[in-house]
Amino acid sequence: MVHHGRQYNDFDVARYSRQWWICSARSAFWIVVVTLMIWVYADLEISEPREFTVTFRLTMDKNTEAQLMGVQEWPVTFSVKGPRRELARFERWLVDNGDVVTVDVSEYAVAGHDVPIRQLLSRAPEVLRLGLEVQAVTPEQVAFRIEALESRMLPVVFDHDNATVEDVAIEPAEIAVIAPTSVWETIDQNNPEPKIMTRQEDLGLSTSFDLQTRTIPLVSSVGEIPITLSQTSADVTFRIIDQEGTKKYDVSVGSMDHDIRETHQLVKRDPDTAWNVTIMVAGNERDLNRLKVEDIQAFVVLTEEDKSAGDRWIKRNVLVRLPEDLDVDWIKQNISVQFKLLPREPAAEPVTP
Repeated sequence: MVHHGRQYNDFDVARYSRQWWICSARSAFWIVVVTLMIWVYADLEISEPREFTVTFRLTMDKNTEAQLMGVQEWPVTFSVKGPRRELARFERWLVDNGDVVTVDVSEYAVAGHDVPIRQLLSRAPEVLRLGLEVQAVTPEQVAFRIEALESRMLPVVFDHDNATVEDVAIEPAEIAVIAPTSVWETIDQNNPEPKIMTRQEDLGLSTSFDLQTRTIPLVSSVGEIPITLSQTSADVTFRIIDQEGTKKYDVSVGSMDHDIRETHQLVKRDPDTAWNVTIMVAGNERDLNRLKVEDIQAFVVLTEEDKSAGDRWIKRNVLVRLPEDLDVDWIKQNISVQFKLLPREPAAEPVTP
């Protein structure tokens, strides 16, 4: 060291002198700093086990010719061993990924498998990247099944409502449908002639009666059975020749009595409200416009048994009859009215003079 133009070695100074104490403190400072750094680094590199509870999920993203069947994820508790620093990184990674650990099993063959979860978890990309060792796992095993995928061509059908159409052309007319072998077996059992439907189009409000083309999404199921489609929509060309719709009519309820009212009086309960009802009629738009309220018969049927009910209210469902020459139908509704039949008093005999 340099002191007043003179160079000293730390060992040349007198023991316990001021200069000796300065040199000793300087040496001790660096020893402490280096020791602390070694302790911190050693603490970060110490291996210790830590337990995690995650959702363990299997995928087959690398295999397009087979598919996992049944349950594909399970709650799993496991412990991993590794440096504290890497365990902290793994914990942060789990939080960022919603506590889900995914393992790809694309290399497994088409068959059923029963595999130790520890073996699968050890292959998880993040576990490998951080150099962690998977230890105890609960549950220990996981069972899964892989099936081959089969492709078939199925016809596409235009699903529409509230109109009659003609000149229908669909592009493509057939579409490739992909499903596992067992799914096709179920489809064959329940659908002798399976088809792919377009999304239902409501044509009742369409204002065009010219030839038109719409791109319509396809339903990715056969009946209620989900499948995979090679494309998600089809171009449908069609012409509307007749539209259908619905219409409300306010009508009064009468009775079909088979001469019962000659001897009994019909007493209506709430005649001004309950016996005036609103019905829904569906059918061809032109016939709906031709249908008049006076053409509609809404009624209840009176029976001989009703006579014996005495003063008790009878509840009866309302029926509707529409003209047969119109292409319309009553949309059945649960409409009912209440009544009772009371005997009519006999007419007084004429008094002879």
